[in-house]
Amino acid sequence: MDIQILVVEDDETISDMVKKFLLKEGYSVDTCFNGDEALLKFYDKNYNLLILIMLPGTNGQELLKEFRKIGDAPALMVTALDDDYNQLKAFTNEADDYIIKPFLMQFC
Repeated sequence: MDIQILVVEDDETISDMVKKFLLKEGYSVDTCFNGDEALLKFYDKNYNLLILIMLPGTNGQELLKEFRKIGDAPALMVTALDDDYNQLKAFTNEADDYIIKPFLMQFC
């Protein structure tokens, strides 16, 4: 089965790093650089996982709420916002996990 992942990150370097890591692990990966572009991709393709990192335009919380209207695939929030309010809000909006930056990715 082909696992489709959408990575939404406004920093091209980070986006490329995450994409390379996921491709090396055998996943199919699409990237976009803002929430508005991600919304268009949601309606165009069925994703198995959504990774929301940094989002100008439509923010991560808004994007997650919109995504939940059309899909139930797992969604990961990756953010520098480490306060309880943002974490609770993400889980209220049905995030599956909330990862605080910085994070470490290791190639196996």
